[in-house]
Amino acid sequence: MNHGAGSENMKTCEPRSAKRMWLWRVCFGAYTALLFTLTHIPIANLGPTPFVWFDKVEHVVAYCVWTVLLLAAWPAGMRAWWVVMALGLVWGGFDEWTQQFVGRSAELWDWAADAVGVGLGLGMSQLVWNLAKRGK
Repeated sequence: MNHGAGSENMKTCEPRSAKRMWLWRVCFGAYTALLFTLTHIPIANLGPTPFVWFDKVEHVVAYCVWTVLLLAAWPAGMRAWWVVMALGLVWGGFDEWTQQFVGRSAELWDWAADAVGVGLGLGMSQLVWNLAKRGK
């Protein structure tokens, strides 16, 4: 029986090679940079939204994707969900706060939508991990 590093990955349902982890980290970093750039476009350069709460939907989706990518790039995966939640809340708050310097507004409801997105990303990731674990 092989008790090397690969067997530990099988136990935690996180088969990740160094190359794959590197790729996930690059994807996470690129997405984070893109997200920060897009959220700092001056409001005058943005067009109208399809409906009133559309920006909240954008926040939820953006931070759900951010969370899934972070979990994929994070060696501890779902075992550190509370750290990922805290990082999401801090990053979302920082992102909102810095928008005031480019002519946008920092809104508590946007930050709350970010938090919902992080929670949704955690929940979706947990579901996938559970299904993958059950399939083994």
